[in-house]
Amino acid sequence: MNRIVVPAGARRTISLESASREKREIRIGKGAELRLFEVQNLGNTGHKLHIKVRLAKGAKLQWRIATLGSARSESEREIILAGRGAEVEVAEAVLGRQAQEFFSNYSLTHQAPGTKSRLLLKAALCGSSKLEARAIARIMPGAKESNAFLEERALLLSPQASCEAVPSLEIENNEVKCSHAASVTRMDSEQLFYLQSRGLGLREARETLAMGFLAEALKTANSEWLQRAEKLARARWTCCGVERG
Repeated sequence: MNRIVVPAGARRTISLESASREKREIRIGKGAELRLFEVQNLGNTGHKLHIKVRLAKGAKLQWRIATLGSARSESEREIILAGRGAEVEVAEAVLGRQAQEFFSNYSLTHQAPGTKSRLLLKAALCGSSKLEARAIARIMPGAKESNAFLEERALLLSPQASCEAVPSLEIENNEVKCSHAASVTRMDSEQLFYLQSRGLGLREARETLAMGFLAEALKTANSEWLQRAEKLARARWTCCGVERG
């Protein structure tokens, strides 16, 4: 197991490349801040990931994830907001192609008062790829005045692509603010027509819409990571069986 420890009061920025099988534990100390940037760009192999994160009082985590590779990806991310005022913001972009399968599970547990969490997962799915995305925010009895929001959105780029998005809440305290949202949509033919009328081919128009859809999840102040994530995504681009690379 790999372990990352951010000591009290420290500020760290870490970039990670996923391996095929791995377990990680991350501890963020009192008042510490961690900016975590993760890329999963494996080849035609399996991927199993389990990460457990614990935030102390006043700790903050900003987490950006680009999930692009592997034939079958199974990820489980467990986040515990253990200290008063801890905050976490997670955004993941998934690009599925060919027959890729993604199984994503998030668990965000608010144990202390005044904690905040936001999860955004956006997926663009081509070919016969599929995504099962499940996320749960748990508000424990002692976590009054906590705030949690879960959002899962998928854009299907071919008739064979599929997605099941299931955000859920478990609330054991009535002095909180919690909500969730989910949607699975297909590419807008009017938007495609407009882009083609501006001189783009069908493949380029689809790619433009897909990358624009994922942009919210990729958005970050770390320009180097963003450029790498976008470059890898475009290199892997497949739309309805059309390869680009």
